[in-house]
Amino acid sequence: MTLAKTYRYYDNGEDSLVIGEPHSDLFTAYVEPIEDGFYVKPEDSIPLALNVLGHDIHPDNPLAASVSVEDAVVQLAHTPMARDFQLSHAAALLKAVDAYDKRAVRLATAEIRRQRALEALADSFARVNKPATEWTGDDVGKLREALGRYDAALAN
Repeated sequence: MTLAKTYRYYDNGEDSLVIGEPHSDLFTAYVEPIEDGFYVKPEDSIPLALNVLGHDIHPDNPLAASVSVEDAVVQLAHTPMARDFQLSHAAALLKAVDAYDKRAVRLATAEIRRQRALEALADSFARVNKPATEWTGDDVGKLREALGRYDAALAN
């Protein structure tokens, strides 16, 4: 998905947010002037979100009955309540996709995290390096923390 043109949004001041056509698959967005922040007006929030996702703003067509993105087709809302439901549903879908992506990263790095936790556990045991009868409560606490981290790494 790519944008067909560059979009510019203005806040209540003199600031603007520019969402440009991607260059070599890189998303480009910046605020002008750079040192200032940017306030997104409510009426710009949905078009801006679409642009961030790589979609051009849908042209206003009073006869349109539905909108499609790839294989997904959604009917246009006819009431404010239906519009709010669609917005909530879209936000939930985005959150679900984000959770999927985060889980995929977590699963891909699980072995690395387990190995690091094992090394940290071994380091904790090496630091105590004295007979168990000489361990202090602090030593036991540090070992329990390291063992807990290792246990958590195995669970994930």
